[in-house]
Amino acid sequence: MKLKSTQKTANKTISEELLISVRGALYKLKDYLDNIEYSDEDDDESKKAVSTITIIEKMGKAFETLAVLEKRVQSEEVDKNKIRGNVKLSLLEGGEI
Repeated sequence: MKLKSTQKTANKTISEELLISVRGALYKLKDYLDNIEYSDEDDDESKKAVSTITIIEKMGKAFETLAVLEKRVQSEEVDKNKIRGNVKLSLLEGGEI
């Protein structure tokens, strides 16, 4: 079992690794927004609003990047799984078992 997970890690493309990193970063930003606390020194409500809106706008761009990476990884997976001659693999050959 351990060999399979090691092989999967070794066979990851840079796109797959970036996809994992981007997803992780977006979850961290989500946690930050869920737990945002302004100090008493942050009296200016407009500064708070601008700061939060800026973060959200940048997250929107990050989601666009995430979508591009997901499409790229899907494309790589399709290319990786193509077999010459349109031959179908058995369950044993395809790694399904």
